[in-house]
Amino acid sequence: MTALDGAEPVAGLPDLDNRAPSLVGWIGRDLDAPIRELFLRIAPTGGVVVADPVRLLLTPGGGTRRWAKTWKIVDDTAILNRVAIEVDESDDSSVCARVDTELIGQGVPPWIEHRRAGEQVDAATDASERRAFSGAMARSIELVVTRQEVVPGH
Repeated sequence: MTALDGAEPVAGLPDLDNRAPSLVGWIGRDLDAPIRELFLRIAPTGGVVVADPVRLLLTPGGGTRRWAKTWKIVDDTAILNRVAIEVDESDDSSVCARVDTELIGQGVPPWIEHRRAGEQVDAATDASERRAFSGAMARSIELVVTRQEVVPGH
């Protein structure tokens, strides 16, 4: 559970060998400030920003298990905007970003690609790549949320 980062509450317990919730926790921590800032900037009067803890999502029928970190703008009657970062347990290396219900992007973080390839990366390069990955995700989310970019196929 330490790998899940004590600062990020987790709703539910993962299997011990599953890295999906940990990856969601790491990415969620990196994206928390930019998503909150974005939502505070665009929230209408009376809108409130809510961040849910990392939690397990089950599909109907129990086929797919995904871990997600979600941010929302809500008012008295509804969820106005929603952003989620998800990692499926069946592929615990690929991170998905959703705005409302639409998948807007998916990718494998560079540090996981390096590990898969057996490559050693120095700490400075690793930190730089992590910042770049999170920054690109935050920017893509912002562009879709603010409607400066549309989701492919819509």
